[in-house]
Amino acid sequence: DLHLSLRRQRQMCIRDSGLSKQIFGSMQQGAQDAKKLKVDLKGQKVGIAIGNGQNGEILKATVKACNGDPRLINAFAGKSKKIEKAVKNLDMVIMIKSYANHPSSWSLAKACKKYGVKFAVSNKMSTQSFCRALYRAENNLPSDEQSGQEIEYPMG
Repeated sequence: DLHLSLRRQRQMCIRDSGLSKQIFGSMQQGAQDAKKLKVDLKGQKVGIAIGNGQNGEILKATVKACNGDPRLINAFAGKSKKIEKAVKNLDMVIMIKSYANHPSSWSLAKACKKYGVKFAVSNKMSTQSFCRALYRAENNLPSDEQSGQEIEYPMG
């Protein structure tokens, strides 16, 4: 019989291995979604605006699959000076709408406009929605998918 501390450690390893498989599967899905949309960021620095790094690794892997250089931005920072500093040297920012607050949303959009940084919104926390936002930002399409608005995405 295993000692209690060893049993706990084993249980945590089992739990974490399942989580690792789930994250790895999501990262693979992000790479597939990026390939379908033929997004090639050619080394651009991409800010991912998401609260406190939530699910950031999956989105960072998706940006890397598109040949981009990902940077996480805390979308709960709210303070425009902090957000401006984070955005200033980027080529593009994708904000995850469900993981940001309103003051940060306005500050992000304003900072991107001020520094000429491409900006788009991912409405959901999914790699498909995120890749669509990357595609829209890269191709100067509307930053958000509005209901009733048709945006043609290539499917390769």
